[in-house]
Amino acid sequence: MQYLIEPDNTIEEAWGKIAVNHKRTLIVIQEGKVVGSLSDGDMRKAILAKRLLNTPVREVMNINFVSLTEDEREKAEKLFVTKDIFLIPVVDEGMNLIDLIIRHPQT
Repeated sequence: MQYLIEPDNTIEEAWGKIAVNHKRTLIVIQEGKVVGSLSDGDMRKAILAKRLLNTPVREVMNINFVSLTEDEREKAEKLFVTKDIFLIPVVDEGMNLIDLIIRHPQT
């Protein structure tokens, strides 16, 4: 999926996915569980810090990411605006990915 990436993928692979998805963010998944997020800003910071494009995503991903549970979905629109984010993973109590809520242009 164009919004997901694994921790062992590289920054270069992440750039390619973000170029396609136009949401400036990827959700990092490991064995079906959400373990982080990665924004174009995270990658720019890594490159400015002299990280190579073959650096694994796990080394630059954000582990303090926004997620919601099924019963919190109504909070998504406010979070999109207040956090200036474009993707919110919906997870269960074990952080297993259930769904993605995607910010649309009018939001």
